[in-house]
Amino acid sequence: MSVKLLEHIRDELRGSGAIQNTPEFCTGWLGRSEGYIRTLRFHELEPSVEALSVCSHKLGHYTSRLRS
Repeated sequence: MSVKLLEHIRDELRGSGAIQNTPEFCTGWLGRSEGYIRTLRFHELEPSVEALSVCSHKLGHYTSRLRS
């Protein structure tokens, strides 16, 4: 899983109006600090399993709510 995937998810959420910006995505959808994606890019790191888990859970939750 790469930072590019997180950025793609962020862009899709922004396009749908679910979020306004990257800091909101990092805190609300990844459970991390506002600069999480920027830090990953700077240090050339992969996202943590915990951040991916939080994001996956939230996406699943909202998918279920939208289907209802």
